[in-house]
Amino acid sequence: MSARRKGDILGLLLDLENHQVIFSLNGHPHTPHNKLFTNAKSGFFAAASFMSFQQCLFNFGAVPFRCPPKDIKFNKFNDFGKLSEEEKVILPRHKRLELLREVRVKEDSCTICCDQPADVTLQPCEHR
Repeated sequence: MSARRKGDILGLLLDLENHQVIFSLNGHPHTPHNKLFTNAKSGFFAAASFMSFQQCLFNFGAVPFRCPPKDIKFNKFNDFGKLSEEEKVILPRHKRLELLREVRVKEDSCTICCDQPADVTLQPCEHR
């Protein structure tokens, strides 16, 4: 594997038919792995872990891939989501918080959906 640099594109292809995971770096695929399928057969979801100050941009297919898998037919993660086009875009936390600050919620709104007036009080916590 070549040295990683700022701006590199890490790709991940989850091949459910052939029970393998294929990572790629800047469009160059690496050896497929199949140990993931020893225990897990379904129910996969996207997740990532980072150390402090690390950053990345996830693309689940909302915009065209810069380094798509070559010679492999694939579906995008976003093709299977039941989300609106707006919900399919994941924003950095500071941008998401900025948008949330602009949202206006009425004082008597439900604390779960924020759309309807609260009409139930939970006891003993008194959440509405």
